[in-house]
Amino acid sequence: MDLSRWLAQFCTFGYTNAYGVYNDFYVREYLSSKYTSSQIGWIGSVQVLLVFSAGLFSGRGFDAGYFYHLVIGGATLMVFCLFMLSISQAEQYYQVFLAQGLGMGIAIGVTCVPCLAIVSHYFMRHRSLALGVASSGSAIGGAIQPIMLNSWFHGSLGFHRGVRASAAFNAALMVIAICLMRPRLPRSRTGEAHSAVCGSSLWMFRT
Repeated sequence: MDLSRWLAQFCTFGYTNAYGVYNDFYVREYLSSKYTSSQIGWIGSVQVLLVFSAGLFSGRGFDAGYFYHLVIGGATLMVFCLFMLSISQAEQYYQVFLAQGLGMGIAIGVTCVPCLAIVSHYFMRHRSLALGVASSGSAIGGAIQPIMLNSWFHGSLGFHRGVRASAAFNAALMVIAICLMRPRLPRSRTGEAHSAVCGSSLWMFRT
């Protein structure tokens, strides 16, 4: 169970933390001819906005019992958007913005919060510690994924094949995580956060 939540955070919020590699590549090479650094920065800004904003809705869906719908749908959308990004063309800002800014932001937001909130189904006394351990996956992902992406983008794979390799890598990890995760408590009929998902979401903002 700990491994599944850790992997989910590694692939979702950890990948958001790796956006700096993409931004650097866009500014230096991929979108540098037609767009300024400020314009390119909106891609990452919108992505982060949607990651946190989508949690407002995915948390409610989690309490209603739609855990697998959210996680499987979000993970599928995330991988799909990465593959769409891998076939985007240089200097086509709208393609990158739609795939990475909008698509990835929604996908990660829908997936990340339920995978963290499920901690409350299994831990009562040491919930804060369990949340910390699970969330450490995002920190490790934010350290490993940028190194991996930077090596691929500027190595033998290049940008397009590097993004596809990254998509396949994270898809495999998310499949493992989804297979290991299982909600334990019944869904909330009143819509109240019986699993403390709201507390989990606010805890993410504070950190």
